[in-house]
Amino acid sequence: MTASEKSIFLVGQEVKYLGGRFIVSGTWDDDTCDLMQDGLVVMYNVPLADVEEI
Repeated sequence: MTASEKSIFLVGQEVKYLGGRFIVSGTWDDDTCDLMQDGLVVMYNVPLADVEEI
């Protein structure tokens, strides 16, 4: 799946990144997203190509 296809991730969707589970808090036009855990954004500008759908 290409990064542009992965931009379908929805805000609030649970994903896997670096072995951890995160919630997508936002996606951006440059094919990156922000991830949160426990209600706090903890990772910014994560490439969508590196994020896995659960």
